[in-house]
Amino acid sequence: MRLHRRIRHSFHHHSMSHQAKAKTSIGPLPAPLNKAMSDSFEFDYVIVGAGSAGCVLANRLSADPNTTVCLIEAGPTDRNPLIHVPLGMASLFRHRELNWRFETTPQANAGNRSIYTPRGRVLGGSSAINGMVYMRGHPHDYDDWARAGNTGWSFAEVLPYFIRSECNEIWRDSPFHGTHGPLHVTDLGSCNPIAQTFVDAAVGLGLPRCSDFNGPDPEGVGYRQVTQRAGKRESSATAFLSPVRSRSNLCVWTDSLVHRLSLQGKRATGVVVERASTRINVIARREVLLCAGAIGSPQLLMRSGIGESSHLREHGIDVVHHLRGVGANLQDHAAASVSYACKSTIPYGISIRAFPRLAWSALEYLTTRRGLFASNVLEAAAYIRSDPTADRPDIQFSFMSARRGGPSRRGSPSTQFGWGHGFGITAILLRPESRGSIRLASSAATDPPLIDPAFFSAARDLQVLVRGLQLARRVLAQPNFAPYEGQEISPGRRIQTDEAVSDFVRHNSGVAFHPVGTCAMGTSADAVVDPQLAVHGIGRLRVMDASVMPTIVTGNTNAPTIMIAEKGADILAGRTAIATSHC
Repeated sequence: MRLHRRIRHSFHHHSMSHQAKAKTSIGPLPAPLNKAMSDSFEFDYVIVGAGSAGCVLANRLSADPNTTVCLIEAGPTDRNPLIHVPLGMASLFRHRELNWRFETTPQANAGNRSIYTPRGRVLGGSSAINGMVYMRGHPHDYDDWARAGNTGWSFAEVLPYFIRSECNEIWRDSPFHGTHGPLHVTDLGSCNPIAQTFVDAAVGLGLPRCSDFNGPDPEGVGYRQVTQRAGKRESSATAFLSPVRSRSNLCVWTDSLVHRLSLQGKRATGVVVERASTRINVIARREVLLCAGAIGSPQLLMRSGIGESSHLREHGIDVVHHLRGVGANLQDHAAASVSYACKSTIPYGISIRAFPRLAWSALEYLTTRRGLFASNVLEAAAYIRSDPTADRPDIQFSFMSARRGGPSRRGSPSTQFGWGHGFGITAILLRPESRGSIRLASSAATDPPLIDPAFFSAARDLQVLVRGLQLARRVLAQPNFAPYEGQEISPGRRIQTDEAVSDFVRHNSGVAFHPVGTCAMGTSADAVVDPQLAVHGIGRLRVMDASVMPTIVTGNTNAPTIMIAEKGADILAGRTAIATSHC
């Protein structure tokens, strides 16, 4: 697949006066259907957001040649080579064009800091800028959803959708994995030797080995699988969108900002889009599907008059439908890191001594698509129970085979390389009790929202993360690491007691970039969508992205978001996947 192939799309226009087939590229606007009032276009389905979920839906829905689909993305195409070279993710973390670069409101329980929250703003969404980790979570996560009243969302019922999307290059005979889906999943082609040191050290402390974090029992320590194909990033855009973008019934618009939903009473009829400085009315004959993510989807609902009525009136927005759960229930994985510097040049790093190796690594990648440039640097992990009585892991260790950069603005941990060599563990709180919110700063589509994850508002969250960080230090202190001649630089030797570590976590913690829950699925008064992903009280409108998760999964969120869209496509088609008995 050529990285920079020109992306072309075509679609059918349907109107009384416009019956001919018309084609368009992502660039110039096609001729409008109706110039009398405003530029307008009609499709069967309008999908807002071309991220992990939106690309899946565009693929599945446009497979029916009699169904027209419009996929709308605020960001640009995914032609930037930094997206496709796995190590390029370090440069995407704060990329001005491809990233929304959000920040939270000051966090009262986290040093009153605003914490950086990156989100993809490009075809593929956050799957185009993330760490490429393929992790579904724990089977109990989905059974919890079903027990809460979300019929059809137990692990047995969602596993077929994980399998449908996946083409696993390693697990070819496992009943838990797919081998014919669009999304390529594999082991990293090569890993730094220190990743194996981490695995051995953790096993030495009594943690079990886990050969497959997406199997029936995802607990223990081992190597991660990644969404890569032939040493390149596999985003939802490359997996699901690129192979079908020439379909005549699929239109993809980039650099197109959706201002609001179009509503007739309590029924969605389309969206209002700004594209090339032109306001366009895009009509949905069947349904509007929101896939703008846990930040963008509630923001768009509120701007359109759907949400908590008093909040909408604060911003001069006419209330169409009072739905108090919109923007509530925000959850994310808080994280804190232990970082080491070392004399050894075996771990990845930037130094004068490492320049020949870096040059060789570049050549190795160009010729074999292996080595450092094919790595996400987060090669090994562990999923553990800090409380042995828990029914599933509550802490993740993400091992970094390189020296982490110094603290970024306001003390948030950096995800980029630092000068020199080192290694470290990020301890991630997997099952937070804290609940935050997304709120509008204004009614303008160009203004970022107020993101308040309310980190550590539940005291137990801080206690669990401190336990995880202290255990991470024990792993790194194992004699397995002695040959690297490492020294802890953060938190540092002077910070030892739980009280001191708690203070460190408050002032140095970050986030794992997994926001979910702000359009939660359920049947209670606080739910935003029902188990069919339809917005309560509004017709022809569904949300199909990470925002519908009622509770966050025990792991990364890209694979579960893809699963939600796969199931959503079946819901729209009136199909039900066959539940598996493998759980």
